[in-house]
Amino acid sequence: MLSDDDLKFIEKRKKINKYWPIIGITLPLMLISVFLYLFLRTPKLANPYHVVDLLNTNKLDPTSMSILSVICPLTIDFLFITMGILIIYVWLAVKMERKYIRMIDELKADK
Repeated sequence: MLSDDDLKFIEKRKKINKYWPIIGITLPLMLISVFLYLFLRTPKLANPYHVVDLLNTNKLDPTSMSILSVICPLTIDFLFITMGILIIYVWLAVKMERKYIRMIDELKADK
């Protein structure tokens, strides 16, 4: 059946899994907070429409290159989208692990 090392591993995974709801809620909130902060406080970093408007009205710093000014907010936006997808993926993985742990506990209880 399960060795002592296996049982210790399962218990360790249970403890780690207990903390996931706190971490899983905090990560997206932090991600959204940072994005909103950048969007509102430094729109040149996160708002491509703002940068395009600055380009069209010639209010952008002349030393800045136009193409880099547009690419920067797009890059930041894609970074946040990627982080959001990663957080969703981890949520699903933790959910699956909980199911596996529950199945193992049921099997142990039956024996």
